[in-house]
Amino acid sequence: MKKRNIIAVAFFMLLPVSLIAQTIPNIEGVKMKDSVSWVRAEGKVLDCYDYLFKTTCVENAESLALSDFCLNWMSASPQTPCGWNKDIYMVLETNQGLLQRYFAAMAKVAIESHPDKCTELQYQALCLVLDYALDKNHEAKITKKIQKLIDLREKNQLMDFVRR
Repeated sequence: MKKRNIIAVAFFMLLPVSLIAQTIPNIEGVKMKDSVSWVRAEGKVLDCYDYLFKTTCVENAESLALSDFCLNWMSASPQTPCGWNKDIYMVLETNQGLLQRYFAAMAKVAIESHPDKCTELQYQALCLVLDYALDKNHEAKITKKIQKLIDLREKNQLMDFVRR
């Protein structure tokens, strides 16, 4: 009887850890050389986004590799209507973990929303990053520049910032 109780207690103590743990997406060997391969890679790009947005905001080799994968997908994907917004980049470069997540968010928005305008893609991706940063569980460092973006969004002026 004691042994069964110990096993039950151990099970319930470890259950939250197993629910929180994330598996790093396997992106090894995924080649993107033509439009067909970019479409095939979309699932991996979304897996990278999911992993990055469900884990704490840390700068490590895994998160860098996943954001680079998303960045490579975006660099030549026919679904990406634009490049980078210099102003957004200048703000997010103060926190590399959030910048990595911004690249993944842009790829996710390009895949799922198919925005026609570059500003809409950048705006939606930035909103995803700000939501992530505001979640205390992600332990993202909110710099003064990032706080200004949060304040602009609260005042419904974030799109104006993106359009500059």
